[in-house]
Order: sequence, then structure tokens, then C-alpha cells
Amino acid sequence: MSHFLTKGDLGGSSILGKPRAMVKVKVRREKSKVSLEIVPGIGVAKPDTILVALPDRIPVLSPDGEVVKPSRGSSFWVTVETIDPFHGVMELPGDWKFR
Repeated sequence: MSHFLTKGDLGGSSILGKPRAMVKVKVRREKSKVSLEIVPGIGVAKPDTILVALPDRIPVLSPDGEVVKPSRGSSFWVTVETIDPFHGVMELPGDWKFR
């Protein structure tokens, strides 16, 4: 199965720089639409984790199917690589300093 991010999405990847808490998500595909559903449990991303800003077209859903939005001034970032079979999502402030 292909990656849910496009080549254009992957162009702005960044290295996290320090450990940070994240939620695990699974990729849900319905026809041409993609969403990320939060699954129980959290993880800690390592400093060398590669992230990209989550495109606005890909919603993050709670386990109940409700859309989860980032706090004002923050955005969601998603791991490029899987933590089989999951990805990680974290909220980072707009002034986050990547490595």
C-alpha cells in the first residue's frame, strides 16, 4: 500500500531534535479520502524522528470519530516512518525549533 502522504507533503520534513510525547494513529482510507484515527496509548518520539506538518486535508479523528483540532498557534506533525503499523502525531507550537 502506498504512503498516505504525497511527494509534495514530504518535501518539508524536519528532524524533531528532542524527545516529545505523541499519540499513535492508524491510517484510515475511504475511497480517495485519508484520515488518521487516534488509537489507545501514547509514545515518546526520539530526537531523530523525522516529521512533516500534517496537511489540512488529512483530519485527525478521536477513537469516537470526532475531528480533533490543534490548539491555537500550534499544528499537528506526523511521523514520516511507521511504528508498525502506526504513525505518531504530535502537536507542536509554531515557534518549535527543529534540529
